[in-house]
Amino acid sequence: MTSQDNFTQAKRVLLIVLLLNWLVSAVKIAVGYAINSVSMIADGFHSLFDGASNIIGLVGLTIAARERDETHPYGHKKYETFTAVGISLLLFVTCFEVIELAVRHWLTPMPIHVSASSFIVMIGTMCVNYLIMRYENKKGAALRSDVLLADSAHTR
Repeated sequence: MTSQDNFTQAKRVLLIVLLLNWLVSAVKIAVGYAINSVSMIADGFHSLFDGASNIIGLVGLTIAARERDETHPYGHKKYETFTAVGISLLLFVTCFEVIELAVRHWLTPMPIHVSASSFIVMIGTMCVNYLIMRYENKKGAALRSDVLLADSAHTR
């Protein structure tokens, strides 16, 4: 398998994961606002940032997949590594967003309406996130993709 095939497969994995992350995010945010659960809303925004890291990964893989040229005689694979670092930085941004939301709700508390459906949503999305993480980690190891491995760690 050529490195170009690896990049194509890694991009396909990221597209699948992006769609799943957006779905999980939409469900968590909607249910979180419906029951006034700051933790569920924060987790929904975290899933949204997971989707943003998928987009960054797709851009990075597109650049890394470029053929060798005069200025890059060994190819552009290093851009995949730079992209992995960028994904890691998104984790810090997510952390600050969660802290800001938690402080805001701590200062102005609201009652939380917990129901069986909210537990089902959280358990279901936890299962989806676990499956995403395992799938991405497995594919990242098989394809030797820094981006997939970093994004898998971000999801974990």
